[in-house]
Amino acid sequence: HQILAGGELKSSLVIDSVVGTTASNVVLVLDSPSDIAFVSADPPPTSVQDLGSSNRLTWTFAAITRKQPIRLIQQMAASASEGTVY
Repeated sequence: HQILAGGELKSSLVIDSVVGTTASNVVLVLDSPSDIAFVSADPPPTSVQDLGSSNRLTWTFAAITRKQPIRLIQQMAASASEGTVY
């Protein structure tokens, strides 16, 4: 769907392990353009990095035995051009 300049982007991510197994030392890295700012996440990321032309969110989990949801809120820059596609 379309997100207007200055608008919020709400996402849900799910990490899952193979049925009946435990995934150890799981790392999820999400890179987004610099004009999409991190607002919040549940659970919060382990680190948030400004890489200049992009932003990097990293989650680290010691173990996952079932589906691990991540609820994420980001905000589009007010200066984003109409029709920009990512």
